[in-house]
Amino acid sequence: MVCKKCSSPMGNHDGICKVCATPVRKGGKVWSKPAKMAVVGFVLAVSVAFVVLYTQGFISLDFLTSNNDSSISAPVDDISDNDTGNNKNLANQPNNEDDEYAHTVRDREGRLEMLQHVYEVVLEYIDQSAHIPFVSAGGYLQIWQDWTLITTQYLVNEGFLDDEFLEEEKFIFLLRPMDFAGFDEVDIPSSAEMTLFVGHETVIGIGLYSRYGYQEIFRENLNQILASYTPDFWTETMERPNSTHPLHQQATALISSLMNGADVDIRYMAFNDHFAFATASAVGESHRLRYYLFEVENGNLSLLVHGFENVRHPIRAINQAAPSANLHILPLTHTGAQGLLPPDSPVFSQIIILLHNEGHITDDTQPLFASATEDFAYMVFAGGGVLLVNTPIGWELQNTVGWQQAEERMRQLTENPPFYIIRQE
Repeated sequence: MVCKKCSSPMGNHDGICKVCATPVRKGGKVWSKPAKMAVVGFVLAVSVAFVVLYTQGFISLDFLTSNNDSSISAPVDDISDNDTGNNKNLANQPNNEDDEYAHTVRDREGRLEMLQHVYEVVLEYIDQSAHIPFVSAGGYLQIWQDWTLITTQYLVNEGFLDDEFLEEEKFIFLLRPMDFAGFDEVDIPSSAEMTLFVGHETVIGIGLYSRYGYQEIFRENLNQILASYTPDFWTETMERPNSTHPLHQQATALISSLMNGADVDIRYMAFNDHFAFATASAVGESHRLRYYLFEVENGNLSLLVHGFENVRHPIRAINQAAPSANLHILPLTHTGAQGLLPPDSPVFSQIIILLHNEGHITDDTQPLFASATEDFAYMVFAGGGVLLVNTPIGWELQNTVGWQQAEERMRQLTENPPFYIIRQE
């Protein structure tokens, strides 16, 4: 028999080790030091194997958190005619082996390669569509004009991806890196620039691939970020105020102060419970539009950001500056307005002569407001507004008396009406 502590030889009847004075426990099996080391080595090997299988997705501990309600929120299926439901809510995924084979069979390297490929394809698609303002709607990449969500299903339908990329859920986000600040599990440089992220489900949450490489974030933390990107985007409505509305009057006064007291024409305005947007021009400068985004609180406006008229895609700039602002309050046909004629354009004098010859105005009548493109013109006189359309035989007067009627008539005449020629009174 040997001492269990120092391994010194002992007699069968010794009650204490003569070397280290350790008492002997009777009746137990004495393990030698090599045996102990073998057991420890076995336990360590099993532990390492478990960690490897867990991180590779071959072992799941979902049964420990079966009541967890932290799945990320994805857009509903019927947002766009082009979206066939690829971004369905993760909380509704069936929990069986057939539907989860992409998570349990494909190795980590293969899944990451597919994720990176989707990212590169989306970048290519955006580069080929440089004329389209892409925006973040609820945190997801979307085309501005027709509200089409860019999903893997959409990219498959358009021929950018093969069907195999539908086997595993992919999420295509447009987010600001600065919004990841404070979450310790990710290390993304702080930036206010809207950035593409492509994600998939992992054991711990959502794996995100971007120009910053691959990182994983807990589902509840990503949900917190997405909640700040227009959570009510899909349902919220807006109002269009006239010149007697308090918010219209507040916007006019605030914009006038920014223009050093100049008189202001509101060309478009809309608001909801949280934000208001206005397009305006100084009186006499109807060809120069300026954009303003306000916050609305207790019936009062406070200027949030302005100056979007100086960038290529004003919509994208507004979305980046205030991702929680509902884009439905922005006018589809105002931003990036092109072709507005300067006040000294001969078109205006031609229209004045036409209106005089047809008896609509007298010799000394001058418009209170005038704006035009090559195809449409809108003027406001003391008696109301008039819309004119340039036809093959010349300018033709439309029977309108206000901005609402002018907008409706232009909708009837063209697919993309230049509403920005109107003054919203």
